[in-house]
Amino acid sequence: MGLLSRLLGTEGATRDLLADLSEDYRAEAAQAVLLRSHAERARYPQAASALRDLADIEDRHPRPAPEWPPPPPSPHLRGGDQLLPVDKKIQNPVTYALSDRHWP
Repeated sequence: MGLLSRLLGTEGATRDLLADLSEDYRAEAAQAVLLRSHAERARYPQAASALRDLADIEDRHPRPAPEWPPPPPSPHLRGGDQLLPVDKKIQNPVTYALSDRHWP
């Protein structure tokens, strides 16, 4: 990659992936807005439809950069509805299986 980086003038320069992705996202979102504005002023309905279709494609491409570090999972994903009260202790499953509490 040394030759390519020397040709592009990026040798020794560090890149930030999230910054690059967010810049690309903004550029594609701006392109979609521009295409929609041209579609509103188009003389022919076929041209306006084609411009709107292109704007929809541009809207589907960009995705905002993910939040890093990711947020903690919501409580329902960790079994939050099955949490025991603070004063109740969890029983050992083997002890429960050997006890007579679950037998009729």
